[in-house]
Amino acid sequence: MKLRETPDGWYLAFRQGLVSMIQIDFRLGFYLLNEDRSYVKVQIGQPCTLRLASDQELLLVPEDTTTLVPVLSLFNTEVRRVEIRRNGQLSIDFGEGRGLRVPADPTYEAWELGGSALGFMLVCPPGGDLSLFRP
Repeated sequence: MKLRETPDGWYLAFRQGLVSMIQIDFRLGFYLLNEDRSYVKVQIGQPCTLRLASDQELLLVPEDTTTLVPVLSLFNTEVRRVEIRRNGQLSIDFGEGRGLRVPADPTYEAWELGGSALGFMLVCPPGGDLSLFRP
């Protein structure tokens, strides 16, 4: 799995991807596992939108854990693609027509993405200008 560039940003395509862990603390976290056992870890610190198979959209607020209950249905769900737009928006496409969208935030870090599949960490700081960190 490699980060591929497009005119609008970047994407990661998964082969037999799976949500292998959901983490809830002051952020919302996902471990996304690829068929080769490499993983991507996503940490979300700002409100985001979950699209259900019915096209219904739900607002998720990591600070308000009661809004995160619908996320639990994503455990062991297929992961198809992660997309990062140049404006800082992060999107994750799951199976069954579900998806997650995290916009950039003008004041706070919205999300971070890293893991064994990448070899670097990508962060969306305030304003949406992306920051890349390499070991």
